Amino acid sequence: MGWPYRNNPLVLLAKKGSGITINSVADMNRHKIGVVKDDVGEQQVLALGVDKKALKGSSKQPQVAKKLATGRVDLWSIKLTAAKLILKDLGYNPNDFEVVYTVSESGVYYAFSPDVDDATIKALQQGIDAVKESGEYKTIMDKYY
Repeated sequence: MGWPYRNNPLVLLAKKGSGITINSVADMNRHKIGVVKDDVGEQQVLALGVDKKALKGSSKQPQVAKKLATGRVDLWSIKLTAAKLILKDLGYNPNDFEVVYTVSESGVYYAFSPDVDDATIKALQQGIDAVKESGEYKTIMDKYY
């Protein structure tokens, strides 16, 4: 059993200042939601009961990011870390966008070969915990994510 080293929620992202508030599936259905076809972002909002008519599919995440930035969709269903990286890569400021709804929570874990002994894994986790407690972890995460 391991501990996640960071959270990576699946969210609905909107442009800041859009005035969009999401409290229910009915709220979601009133907006154009950008998704990548057959991606977890599409699957998860459909599992919530969002009408397929509200979804605007693309084949790649950068296409959806551009649609959100240009107002062709109102929301983007994506993992938050990926959204920030894609927006930066496209030259957008991730701070110009905001989470308006968290679809699901998940963690990111390290995976180890079965031959790695528990003491090594425990030592790594203790190191990660120490970096988090020192405040350096937040600095690193803010820089890259």
